[in-house]
Amino acid sequence: MIEAFHDVIRKEFPFEVRKYFVPAVKKGYGLHKLLINDNAFLQDYVGMNVYSRLRNISVAFALREAVTINKLPITCNDIRNPKNGHRRLELVTPNAIMTISQVKRPREVPRVSSFRKARSMNNDQMTMFDEHFGDPNKGEPFYFIMTHGTLLNQDLPDFVFLSAPVPGARKWVDQLPLHKEPFEIFKPDIEEIEESLPYLKEEIRKGVLGNG
Repeated sequence: MIEAFHDVIRKEFPFEVRKYFVPAVKKGYGLHKLLINDNAFLQDYVGMNVYSRLRNISVAFALREAVTINKLPITCNDIRNPKNGHRRLELVTPNAIMTISQVKRPREVPRVSSFRKARSMNNDQMTMFDEHFGDPNKGEPFYFIMTHGTLLNQDLPDFVFLSAPVPGARKWVDQLPLHKEPFEIFKPDIEEIEESLPYLKEEIRKGVLGNG
């Protein structure tokens, strides 16, 4: 059975869930800023080389926190790549898996990786329109990537998309601009972000969160 991109999103990430995503990404950017201001090394020229990685880690932390606090129907799994030891957060629903990536441009697809390529293969059911093909990967979850990034403003995201890659993960089936949807009006004050900062630092130290 072929399922349309927006139909899958409505089932797996309904608006009542999606409305928490953009505020969480914004909080992640706030955590990233505090993390840099709290560490002299990160303010140095060499430390700037890890800004992108740390920002994505901060966003992943804030999203997992939002899932827990708001009791969203999503399971958060910390996955370790056995080949290189890198870790990533996967947000899992009954029929979909979502990971998080920072990109430079709104329509950009994240770099090719073995796990993104493997996860994307079931998305052929959103791209094939000939019933002759049947259900080649029946029972396997669809794969989505939440992308975020900045164009000029480094303190807040300029865009946040929920997108499905085609099999092979080199382009998109389609994208949903979350930043253009109504979302939960939530702007954490500096005290609340500061309360989360020690937990983020501890998870970075333990290597629990990664950049995917």
